Amino acid sequence: MCNKIVDLSVSRRTLMKGGAAAAAVAAAPAIHNWAFAEQIQKLEKEGWTKHPVACTMCGAYCGILAMRKEGEPISEKTVRIFPNPGHPQRGYCGRSAAAMWVWNHPLRLRKPLKRIGEKGEGQFKEVTWEEALNDIAARLKDIVQKNGESSVVSTSHSFQGFAKWLTFPLGSPNNIGHQSSCNAAGISGRHLVFGKGYDGAGKLEPDYANLRYILLIGRSMGAAMGALHTLNEARARGAKVVSIDPRMPDMAYGDAEWVPIRPATDTALVSGLINEMLAQGTADLAFIEKHTNGAYLIKENGAPLTQADLLSNGSKSLYVVTDGKGNLAFRGVKKDDKGVAVGFDEDPSFRADLNANISVNLADGTECPVKTAFVLIKEELAKFTPEKTEEITGIPAAKIRLIAKEFANFKGVIDDGWYSAKNGTDVQLYQLICIANAFNGNIDVKGGLVVTAGAALKIPSVAAGKGPNGETWKMAPEKRIDKIIYPDAEGTFKVALEAAVTGKPYPIKAAFFVGTTMFQREANSQELADNLKKT
Repeated sequence: MCNKIVDLSVSRRTLMKGGAAAAAVAAAPAIHNWAFAEQIQKLEKEGWTKHPVACTMCGAYCGILAMRKEGEPISEKTVRIFPNPGHPQRGYCGRSAAAMWVWNHPLRLRKPLKRIGEKGEGQFKEVTWEEALNDIAARLKDIVQKNGESSVVSTSHSFQGFAKWLTFPLGSPNNIGHQSSCNAAGISGRHLVFGKGYDGAGKLEPDYANLRYILLIGRSMGAAMGALHTLNEARARGAKVVSIDPRMPDMAYGDAEWVPIRPATDTALVSGLINEMLAQGTADLAFIEKHTNGAYLIKENGAPLTQADLLSNGSKSLYVVTDGKGNLAFRGVKKDDKGVAVGFDEDPSFRADLNANISVNLADGTECPVKTAFVLIKEELAKFTPEKTEEITGIPAAKIRLIAKEFANFKGVIDDGWYSAKNGTDVQLYQLICIANAFNGNIDVKGGLVVTAGAALKIPSVAAGKGPNGETWKMAPEKRIDKIIYPDAEGTFKVALEAAVTGKPYPIKAAFFVGTTMFQREANSQELADNLKKT
């Protein structure tokens, strides 16, 4: 399968931190041409009212309409959910489609259930809300008195803001998200390339509406966190979509191109694409020199060469570049007296040599060999020729060359993704995807990878030690438990479950699961079951 390509036609300076199609042919479909828009208009004439809301079943906050038949009792017959045709991101994936069942499914629990058998036996009895809340409060009070506030942990999926109310006002730092089973790799990869502030979930996204060419690596646009409707506007104007996935994705049944790939080889593919762009001479060298740290000189130990290395009174925050003619210059972020970045400190007329591989004399009199970050990337990826990449991924070398050429010619963008191969190299994959977009000069420009605006949906919530209305709470001295083990990861709830059994790095005695199904969320369900039984 992996050898057959299927085409079914029916300041940006921190970019490399850490080592690092057509013309418009048709307008987007008019709102009134959509079948669901006609249904909405018909229902309005029949006495239904529409209520614009944001779906919160994931972090995309897509626009949907809840419609109700006025004068009738609320039921599954008098409430309907539609995409909102007037919203820029019209939502209606499987989650929002099932929204009405959240409150009115015939199998929904109507009262609290209390376990009466052994854990895992599935034996429960109905109790009143008063009994449930009093029981939980009493047990929680006893746990905190014996073990401290940090022995309580909470987690959620899409209701993390609500879950914080169970831990932060109590003084526990242990509100841990679901990132380890979702987008933790993407956050870490972006952090290593773009830096803090541009690494969060959805902070950097393709400009779906205006792009001309997009590579989707393991990314389903119709799933949660999708932007299918927005992307369709670009597709209507002739944008090309290439989906790289072991499975045929939903979009490939339309006019997208499907390129099968061996599972867990995405990193090799992106490495091959970057290497081929260098071989074809299509990498945007001007962008790399001007807007990234690709020209920074790197010492053999991997640290960047700074002004402090060359001058006894030099700054450790100014980095060294050369023009290849023996001249050196310094570049770095300019900050105000509060440490806030306010600009970039550089000589704008100085053109740095991306291919520098030289030796410099340090302040202590020693000679130090250095290479640019750009050279280091080239050397690291040189082995990923199209032929070698084909051997790893199963994608023909000719196809790899073509994708690299199209990606550069159309100033394409690779979706930095919510999901990819889900294997041990995903952090490196997201790093490479970000670097590939930078090599294409397609960062923070129309049709490229852009900084996004928030959904402006505010849920009253709490932070560590602080409430939404100025309330304050004393926090326990312990650090959030997963950050002790994985300080650079966004969230790893598994650590809390392990600590409930081992007591290390400190004991966990109570856990709240809010709006999440743990056995569908955690990768090792048997380990999850064993840990829950032992708590």
